[in-house]
Amino acid sequence: MKVALFVGNLQGGGAERMMVNLANSFAALGNETSLLCADFSGPYCAEVANDVTVYDFKKKGAFAAVKDLRSYLKSNQPDYLLTTQSHVSACAVLAHKLSGQSSTKLIIREATTPSEASRRKGGIKSKIVSFLIKQLYNKANGFVAVSEGVRADMIPYYSLKPQNAVVINNPVVTASMDTLAKAPADHPFLFTHRKHITIMGVGRISKVKDFGTLLKALAELKKNTPAKLIILGDITTNPSEYEKLQGLVNELGLQADVSFPGFVANPFAYLSKADVFVLSSLYEGMPGVLIQALACGCQCVSTDCKNGPAEILQGDKYGTLVPVGDFEAMAQAINNASANPKDPEYLKTRSMDFNDVNSAKAYINYFKQL
Repeated sequence: MKVALFVGNLQGGGAERMMVNLANSFAALGNETSLLCADFSGPYCAEVANDVTVYDFKKKGAFAAVKDLRSYLKSNQPDYLLTTQSHVSACAVLAHKLSGQSSTKLIIREATTPSEASRRKGGIKSKIVSFLIKQLYNKANGFVAVSEGVRADMIPYYSLKPQNAVVINNPVVTASMDTLAKAPADHPFLFTHRKHITIMGVGRISKVKDFGTLLKALAELKKNTPAKLIILGDITTNPSEYEKLQGLVNELGLQADVSFPGFVANPFAYLSKADVFVLSSLYEGMPGVLIQALACGCQCVSTDCKNGPAEILQGDKYGTLVPVGDFEAMAQAINNASANPKDPEYLKTRSMDFNDVNSAKAYINYFKQL
């Protein structure tokens, strides 16, 4: 089987990590696998397996790479082309149609809740782009949703036929994760004999991640309990949001209690040593970082946002769900999770439902049905 995966870049987001994991797993299962990048740059480049062929189109953005992708499809004629992220997927649809390669089946992976993402984007330009993407999406041959909630949302949003959209778990847990989790994490908030709760947040600095609520929860928690917070994630791509968070840190008097190390190549070393991981998002699709935290045996608290957390944690079976934006409930949940931790090995068993090889096999089985 000849499989190609198209991405914008490998700059460190969850979607990019999942595509690298899938490419590596497809290749490990004996498939001829190519990773097509508008711009082959970013920290995940080093994680691409040697048996995955990389094509670097050297373009700034997916739209600029449409011509290159069309040429690749005409010349190489893969059996399947997999893409993710709405703007990248729309460009893939254009290239697919322009190539005339009807023998290549195009599959779109939907990793977020599209109606929520569209609702929270303002401005005429964003509305026009969203409209155009909706017109292009249903030209694809198949669709993979990362959670039941995402599938239920994307079918009416993109006017899809229900039989064309399936749910396949994210390829989050890899064979190397346990070793990476055991690596040292050089951070003063994580020393072994600490007398404070160490909380972890992970994700790009954006309004969607709502780290402001997490900062308020820390301030609330600190009224009665010593606590520190580490937020891992790129702080350079959204400087205005980062400045707002820094302003809130100062306003709440948390300067000595909050750390923003930026993007870290091995977040698992941090997650395995923290007391509680918190997902504070306004909306998601199927948050891989929540699964990664479980795989590291970390106690988990998450907002009950659309979509994914409730499915991953199965209610409160593997963690605690709190209302979106409720910093008081979040603070209480963090305190309870730290005081009454679940068995780390028990948490790890849930994460194995999101094994990369099993996910890749499910994709391949779906491809064969198209």
